[in-house]
Amino acid sequence: RFRMDYDSLLKACEEDLKTVDAIHQYDQVKSRYLGAKSVLKQQLSTLSSMPKAQKAVQGKAIHQFKRSLETLFATKKDSLEEALERARLAEDCVDVTVDSVAYWKGAEHPLSLTQKRLVSMFAKLGFDLVDGPEIETFYYNFTALNTPKYHPAVTSQDTFYLSNGSLLRSHTSSVQIRMMEQHKPPLRVISPGRVFRADTPDATHSPCFMQCEGLVVDTASSLLDLRATLVNILEGFFEKKLKVRFRSSFFPFTEPSFECDIWFNGQWLEVFGCGMVHPNVLENVGVDSSIYQGFAFGMGIERLTMLRYNIDDIRLLYEGDQAFLQQFSEDGL
Repeated sequence: RFRMDYDSLLKACEEDLKTVDAIHQYDQVKSRYLGAKSVLKQQLSTLSSMPKAQKAVQGKAIHQFKRSLETLFATKKDSLEEALERARLAEDCVDVTVDSVAYWKGAEHPLSLTQKRLVSMFAKLGFDLVDGPEIETFYYNFTALNTPKYHPAVTSQDTFYLSNGSLLRSHTSSVQIRMMEQHKPPLRVISPGRVFRADTPDATHSPCFMQCEGLVVDTASSLLDLRATLVNILEGFFEKKLKVRFRSSFFPFTEPSFECDIWFNGQWLEVFGCGMVHPNVLENVGVDSSIYQGFAFGMGIERLTMLRYNIDDIRLLYEGDQAFLQQFSEDGL
C-alpha cells in the first residue's frame, strides 16, 4: 500500500515539474515535496512509533522515495539552468558581421614614447641599446662604480635591500659595468630601464622610476664630446634650440662631474648628471685608464616626459588613468 502511494506521488511530482519553467516555480514545487511540511517529512516522523519489523520496511521505502524525488529535482534544475544560459547567450550575443560604429583607439604610454624617442636619437649617434638585471649585487651597483660603503646612497634609507643580500638597482650604471666586463673598448652604449630608490611618492618623486644612462669609452673622448652629445640629444628631443649650462658636481663614478641644466619656461631645470668616467671605474673592470677614457651621463625619463608633455605630477604616469593616457594617442600628438 505504501509503495503504491509513493509511486503515485512520484508521478504527480513529474507532472508538476513539467509545468515549471522558472527557478521560483521550481523552488515552490521542491518545497511541496521535500520541504519541512511535505508528505515525505510526515512519513519520516511516523517511523519512530512503528514496530521494528515494519519500521525497517517502511524506512527503506521512504528513503528510496526520497532518492527518487531528489533525482527528479536535480535533473529539472540542470535543465532549467541550461535553458537560462541559452537565453542569456542569445540575448547577449554579438553579431560580428555588423560594422562597428565606434571604437576605442589605444595609445602608447608617454614613458614608452619618450624612451623610444631617446633610443632612436642615440642610435643615430652610434649608441647601442643594452639591458641588465633589475636585481643587482652590491658590487655592480656600488663597489665597481667607485662608491664607498660609507656613501649615503648605500644606506637602506636610500636603497632597497633584499633578504638574500641583493638589492634593487638604484641606477642603470650597473649595466655599464657589465658591458665593460664583457666587451673591450671602444664602447658606445645606452641603458634605459627601471630603477628603485627609497623615496616617498610626491609630485616629483617615486620609489620606482625610469632612467636612461649612457657610456662612451675610447681613446679620444673628451668633455667637448660629452657636451656636444648632450646638447644634440636635448635639442633633438625638444625640437628647438636650448640654452644649456653645465655646473660642477660630484659623483663617485665620474671625475670631473657635472649637472646639466636647460633654461625652460623661464627657469633653469636640471636634466642630466654627467662627467668623465673615473679612472678607478675603468681599472675595476680591467680597462687600462692610461690608454682609454670616456664619459657617462644619466637622465630621468619621467623628467623629460613631464617637460615635453607639460605634466606637473609624476604620479599621473603610474596611476593608469585611461582618460589621461588617451591624450597621448597618435591623434593627440
